[in-house]
Amino acid sequence: MQQAIGRPESALVARQERFTGTDTYLVVFAHSGDDTLVDVYVVAADCVASSPGIPGKVLVNQTIARS
Repeated sequence: MQQAIGRPESALVARQERFTGTDTYLVVFAHSGDDTLVDVYVVAADCVASSPGIPGKVLVNQTIARS
């Protein structure tokens, strides 16, 4: 997942989810420069099952208000 996203810092949250019928990971990072926002990524989970690991496909990348 980290290769697909390209962010070196640790995620605030990373959990497995279903998204439009696909196994994915929901990954949330603090938004750089504005702690009222977070950056949300949905990454296809097939990258975790592949050997050797290949970068997953980022399906969604959005910045949203932290709640």
